[in-house]
Amino acid sequence: MRILYDHQMFSLQKYGGITKYFSELICNIPAEHQYEISLINTDNQYLSEKYDLFKKRNILPIREFKGKYTLRKINYSINKYYSKLRIEKNHFDLFHPTFYDNYFLKVLKKPYVITVHDLIAFKFKDSLSHFSSIRPQMKEAIENANRIISVSENTRNDIVNVFNINPDKIDVIYHGHL
Repeated sequence: MRILYDHQMFSLQKYGGITKYFSELICNIPAEHQYEISLINTDNQYLSEKYDLFKKRNILPIREFKGKYTLRKINYSINKYYSKLRIEKNHFDLFHPTFYDNYFLKVLKKPYVITVHDLIAFKFKDSLSHFSSIRPQMKEAIENANRIISVSENTRNDIVNVFNINPDKIDVIYHGHL
């Protein structure tokens, strides 16, 4: 099986729980399966630490400087464009987006699985207005997934209650430890 992971969180996070989850997931794929990360450039440290996961050189400077935020946004757009091209080529068996930007739905012809860590954006709508732009995309990405990975029973129950999704479509896979 060939699994394609997209760029989203690797474009956004230098460090973070979601990219740690995905880098560990990729590291532990059984040898008979192949993976690809549809990514041109990243400064994500988990991929840098495990050079065999991502062999491309990071072009973003390590230190902070004026304009780095703008450069990061440009990098995100380039990676998103590249991911879309990889998805359109259909040279994989399963797609696993790393976040909820649903840019892939219009071009994806293969099944996809999505990991849901929590539904804070939906459970605390009034106090977390900065999530308002991601909620519709998150909803659509979750509802259209062929399978859903939930990191806990509580999150699984939230998915069922918030989106009225059949519980049989959701697999609870707890985070492991190193």
